[in-house]
Amino acid sequence: MAGRRKLKEMHALANSVIEERQKYVGEGVPDLLDLLLEGEDPETKQRMSLDQLRDNLMRFIVAGHETTALTLSRAIYLMARYPEH
Repeated sequence: MAGRRKLKEMHALANSVIEERQKYVGEGVPDLLDLLLEGEDPETKQRMSLDQLRDNLMRFIVAGHETTALTLSRAIYLMARYPEH
């Protein structure tokens, strides 16, 4: 239950960030969220919905943390296993 509550909180936070950023699209140096907001399907010219934007943004954030965590875990394992190196 706590996990679902936290996920809902993350979704609400991400939604509010996206909705706020939509007010300023095209201003300043573009970042990942700007690119997602401005992206459109080349065939249909349709843009992503709020849910699609949020899910894609969260995937990028989680994937980045997961990759870093796995790399650090593997490095620590190898250092413990082969301390002479």
